[in-house]
Amino acid sequence: MISKLPFILLSALATYIPRAVPFFMSWLSRLPAPIKKFLAVMPVAALGSLLFPSVLLEFSHAPAAGIIGVIAAAVVAWFRGGLILSILASIVVTYFVLMAY
Repeated sequence: MISKLPFILLSALATYIPRAVPFFMSWLSRLPAPIKKFLAVMPVAALGSLLFPSVLLEFSHAPAAGIIGVIAAAVVAWFRGGLILSILASIVVTYFVLMAY
């Protein structure tokens, strides 16, 4: 039987490196403002592009529920900001739309 410890250690290392490298790169603070903004929104854009197809596939029986949930999250994020409030709004709106089906 193969030990799981090497896989756990490699996974920990793969998680740690992307988080630690920017800490040691002092030149990142001297980047131009547009590049800083781009780098700041990149994780959110990547997450959105990964999750949106899942929203459409998960609610194939009621695609409007997923789309309305995404719209609710976008509206809350636009006006209030914050990730947690947007996610909670999306969950609540999607739940009520599904209950209406």
